[in-house]
Amino acid sequence: MNVEAIAKLLGKLSTDPAVEAALVGHGVRRRPRLAVDDSYDPDGLVVQSQDFVSNLSKGIEFGFQDENVFNHLDNVDAGEGPIILTEVYFYGKRPGARPYPFALPFGLSLDDSRSIVREKMAALERTRRSYMRDTWELPAFRVTVSYADGDTRIDFLVCMLRAETSELSDAADASLPSAADMTRLLGKSIDDSAVLETFRPLGLVHHKTSSVSNDRVADLRKRRGIKLRFRRRFSAGQAALLLDQIEYVRPNGFESCGWQGSLPFGIRFDDSPDSVTEKVGLAPRRQADQDFVGEVFWELPEWSMRVKYSTMENFVLSVDLFAAEGESE
Repeated sequence: MNVEAIAKLLGKLSTDPAVEAALVGHGVRRRPRLAVDDSYDPDGLVVQSQDFVSNLSKGIEFGFQDENVFNHLDNVDAGEGPIILTEVYFYGKRPGARPYPFALPFGLSLDDSRSIVREKMAALERTRRSYMRDTWELPAFRVTVSYADGDTRIDFLVCMLRAETSELSDAADASLPSAADMTRLLGKSIDDSAVLETFRPLGLVHHKTSSVSNDRVADLRKRRGIKLRFRRRFSAGQAALLLDQIEYVRPNGFESCGWQGSLPFGIRFDDSPDSVTEKVGLAPRRQADQDFVGEVFWELPEWSMRVKYSTMENFVLSVDLFAAEGESE
């Protein structure tokens, strides 16, 4: 399956004749359907918005998702939209799967080492983000290559439709408070004049905070890409709600339009995990990676920072700042 064919398939309905032809051509027998739990609702309650169908004897898997969920549309429920093709996996030698027997896109071979893959993908080098895996951006989709046996061969290659509806900007929105202005507010009262003035452009004054135990949360992620948590603290017998955590989220991640302002240390959401570490310039207190996500945590004299990132697409998912008392759960 070549690049042009993949680009034409991704985003199409599961029932599209071209998608059906691809499934038939690769010997995929099952067709995608969303998982439902009909034990409470006779119409069926969707509990899973994705489905994967495969023929692992030919080393291929197709991922589908509810279109409304994929595009993070407001005021819609999973199951109300059509199902679209969002990703295609090509597998190398691995347990439970035989290697993909046909030509790979980009002229790649399952026997290619990491260095050879990068040579073959050199035309897209400026878009590459690397960490545990390598990711490149194309106009219609992004591609990630994962490696095995000490980066001597390809474990899998996946082509993924992008969910972002707008490009990430290199320049922060100057009308929003800067990261430096906000970090200075950590530990200050929700009634502090500096807090009220700094967060006024975000609509904090008019936003109703929700109660979580003794905390107050201003969840502005959907509209502004930021969430503020104020934690109740006691000092000299007096209780006060102090700014304890600031969370910035990636555009369209976590059903959010994304934070359009600056981030600490000049971090950008399209930075790879290694780029984030380079920008911070300090050894993290801890770092943990999993198959799909990872996080790294720094403890600074006046505040702490946690960065969550994708280990599949090698970009930042969210940045959390914590008051000096420590990291929140």
